[in-house]
Amino acid sequence: MRRNLAWDAFPSVLSTEVERYLTWLSGADLLADDGPPRACKPTTIRQRRELIRAAGSNLVEAGFACDDLTSLSVLTDPDNVKKLVLRLLEKNNRKVSAFNRGVATELIYIARHHCRRRDADLDRLKHLRRKMGPIKAGLTKKNRQLLQQLEDEKTLLSLLGVPARLAKAARTSKVSVARRVQMMQIACAIELLLGAPIRLANLAALELGRHLPESLRRGDIHLTLAEDEVKNGRPMLLPLSESVRAILEEYVRDFRPLIANADEKALFVGPGGKAKSADALRDGVIKAIKRHTGIYMTPHQFRHLAGELILRAVPGQYALVQQVLGHAHLKTTLGFYAANQSRAAGRVLDEIISARRRRGTHQ
Repeated sequence: MRRNLAWDAFPSVLSTEVERYLTWLSGADLLADDGPPRACKPTTIRQRRELIRAAGSNLVEAGFACDDLTSLSVLTDPDNVKKLVLRLLEKNNRKVSAFNRGVATELIYIARHHCRRRDADLDRLKHLRRKMGPIKAGLTKKNRQLLQQLEDEKTLLSLLGVPARLAKAARTSKVSVARRVQMMQIACAIELLLGAPIRLANLAALELGRHLPESLRRGDIHLTLAEDEVKNGRPMLLPLSESVRAILEEYVRDFRPLIANADEKALFVGPGGKAKSADALRDGVIKAIKRHTGIYMTPHQFRHLAGELILRAVPGQYALVQQVLGHAHLKTTLGFYAANQSRAAGRVLDEIISARRRRGTHQ
C-alpha cells in the first residue's frame, strides 16, 4: 500500500491554501470578523493537516490528476470526495474507520467554512458521510483482544516486570553504551506509561525542567502537561509513583549523560545526543514488550490497559478513568469503556450469586 503523498508532490497553490486555512483554524487573528467557530490547538491543527493530505493522496490514487488538484474547492467537490472516500474504503476492506470518517468530516467543514459551498453540495457531502455509517462505540477489536490477553495474570505480571528486566540488563549487559542507554530509556518509557498513561507525542516530547523536575531525588514528583500540549486543552498534573521516580532518577543520573548533548533538555535522547523521535520510541517499546512477553502492544494501548485495570478493581468508576486519561468529557470515557465492561459486570454478578449460595448453606 502506498503512503500518503508528501506535500511537495502537490501543486504549490494547494499547499499554500491549506496553510492559509490552517492558520485561520488556529484563530491567530483574535479580532477577525470571520474567525473560526472554535480556535484549534496545535495538536488538532497537525491532525487536520494530515486528514487533508490523506484526502488529496487518495484522490490522486483514485485516478485524479495531481496537477489538477489546485485548490481546496477542487478537493471538496462532491464527485471528487466520493472518489477519494471509495478509495479509502477499498484500502480498509470496505470497513469504515474513525480516520476515514474523520477525512469526510474535515472535508465537509472545509466546504462549509472555507469554500462556502452551496447548500446542495453540502447536502451531498453529508449524505455521503451518512452512508458511511456510524463508528461503533467501544474499543476496537485489536484493543479488546489485547485486554483479553492481559486478563491472564501471568501475562499481565510479565508485562509489569518488563521495566525491571530491561533496567537490570542495562546495568549488567556487555553491549555497547548506546544499547545500554536505549534499554534504560525503554524501561523508563514503559514504567511511565504504566503509571501515567500519556499519549506517545507527549511521552516523546518530555523535557527535564519543564514536564519533570530537574532533580528527581525528592520523594513526591509530578509530570506536568500544559493545556496547549494535550489533545483536549486541559492541563494535566500527574503524580508519579516511587517505582517511576526511582527508575527515572537512575536513568537521568547514570545513563542519559552518556549520550545526551550538554544543552539538551529532552528526557529521551537518540544516538546523536538530541531528542529521540516518537517513532523510534514507539518502535523500542513495541519490540521490548514483544521480546519479553510475546504480545504486541503499542504505547497508546497503555491507556486502554489503565482504564481496564481501574474498572476491574473498582467497577463503574468511569470518572476515575476520565481523570487518569485526561478526557475532557465523561461521555468520551463511557464511549470507550462502558460497552466493554460486560465481563467485569459478569464477574460481579458471579460473586454476588456465590456469596448468596455460601450464606444459604450456613442457614
